[in-house]
Amino acid sequence: MAGMAARARPTRVGCSAQGCRAVAGLALLLPAIATSLSRPSVCPTPMRLRLHSSSLVCMSPDHHLDGLLATAEKPLDELEDGGFAQEDVVCVRGLCVPAEEDPCTPESALALECEPLGALEYWWPRVAMLGCSILYGTNFPLGRLMNEALPASATTSGRFVVAALALSPFLPKLPRSLILPALLCGSLDSVGYISQSIALTDTPAATVAFLGALTVLVCPVLGAVNGGSSLRPRDAPQVWVAGSLTLLGVALLELGGEGLAVGAGDGWAVLQALGFGGAFYVTERMMKAEPEMALPITAVQCSTVAFTAAAWALLDGYSLGPFALAPSSGWMLDEATRAHATLPGLVLQGGPVAMAALWTGLVTTAANRIGETSALGKIGANEASVIVATEPLWAAAFGSLLLGEVMGANEYVGGALVVAACLVSTCTPEQVRAWLPGGLGGGGGGGSND
Repeated sequence: MAGMAARARPTRVGCSAQGCRAVAGLALLLPAIATSLSRPSVCPTPMRLRLHSSSLVCMSPDHHLDGLLATAEKPLDELEDGGFAQEDVVCVRGLCVPAEEDPCTPESALALECEPLGALEYWWPRVAMLGCSILYGTNFPLGRLMNEALPASATTSGRFVVAALALSPFLPKLPRSLILPALLCGSLDSVGYISQSIALTDTPAATVAFLGALTVLVCPVLGAVNGGSSLRPRDAPQVWVAGSLTLLGVALLELGGEGLAVGAGDGWAVLQALGFGGAFYVTERMMKAEPEMALPITAVQCSTVAFTAAAWALLDGYSLGPFALAPSSGWMLDEATRAHATLPGLVLQGGPVAMAALWTGLVTTAANRIGETSALGKIGANEASVIVATEPLWAAAFGSLLLGEVMGANEYVGGALVVAACLVSTCTPEQVRAWLPGGLGGGGGGGSND
């Protein structure tokens, strides 16, 4: 009973089926895939989990026998890892927050029971996460719009200085022990954002977004290199399936009307994925240990990107060193350009570029991170991963709406495969083994390894 007492803290079930279906209905191309990727939950949705003694009980909203959807009694020690979320931390795409706790009923402080959630309580975090993904999708076309008017180094610097200022109140809250790891994460993010900005100077926003989804391969590889996980097909079939879908999708994305069409922008877009993938991996490891520090860590990351981008702008703007070879080099030498391409002139001049700089700095970087942090703890990591996987679709949609970008058939199919890979990467090995023909990926015996 001592071990049971330690596990009597109420936790939330990862009930993701309904959320997956809601996202798929909006994210075109993927209704069947998203539904099939929902992790099985102990309780029907929408309900909350409560802990009672050593049993797990899922009750219907009306709590009558006729409405009983599921009842399962099982000792807590026998519950499998995939049954319900035992962790106190929810992580997705480089962000970890404490899972929201459900208070136990006064009369049964040691009981597990599913109780109905109100419509607002259930839907607002899911709508918020979807809204964040939609807003993130605007970064790509707006980044390209700004880069068409100003040097990429100027737009990136302006955006992140604005974001860093907005998040600066959280900086003093970061413990000293996390400063160096947070700076490392910010440096990796700098690689991602600078590469993304350079890619957007001559590459369609949709292509940059879809190639950025290669992070689904970077994180598992880093985990394996660091000794934290195995990449054998038997142990991690979801990584191999996601990797195959990603590579096939990228190949289709690069097939232009005259065959394979790979440009420098595509290389920068891939480097973007490497930077973000490394940042996600390091950030999640750090935030799992200190989930309450999500916003202070984010503030340090934004400040680091702002500093790095400002250094890039100075070197590029004054044609210093190897930056003298860049097409945009020397733009700060012209007084008029310097006045409207740097802060505060960038914002004070008004117009579409100023609005885009404020939008990407304040809304889609600073406010979005706060919104994600508020909503993520109230839903499961698997469901959140499915929602954020729709980001490239929104980038493609906004690229068409704002920039008039036209996607060919190869880009539609390639993009769908890349997003499908993101969804597959959220699955458990058992789910993927069940889908693979003939028990490929480890067969029935593979489950014992997890």
